[in-house]
Amino acid sequence: LSAATEKNLQSSSDQETLASLQGELSHLNEVIGRLENENKHLHENYERKLGEKAADIETLELEQQNQVEQIALERKRLITQCEQKEDELREYVEKQSLYIEDIKNYKQKLDQQQSDFEEQ
Repeated sequence: LSAATEKNLQSSSDQETLASLQGELSHLNEVIGRLENENKHLHENYERKLGEKAADIETLELEQQNQVEQIALERKRLITQCEQKEDELREYVEKQSLYIEDIKNYKQKLDQQQSDFEEQ
């Protein structure tokens, strides 16, 4: 073959190779574009879900704080109620002690009257 023919064949082969490489490059660019777009959507979903989880955690923390406050209020109420019952019981015991003392005095008076009566 002549040098010119060989050169034309080589040039034609180079052009085919170049066209093939350009096709592959175009395909790879499309794949990269799709992957970048998918990555963008995944990142947006991740950020959204992360925000939702942060909001859920904040809500749970607020609910927990509210429960702690409610428990503290209930504890205080029960302590106050117990103190009131303790005061009521103390007052009742004091009244019963006075009542018992009155009964003893009355019995002593009756015993004295009976003794006086028997002496007459």
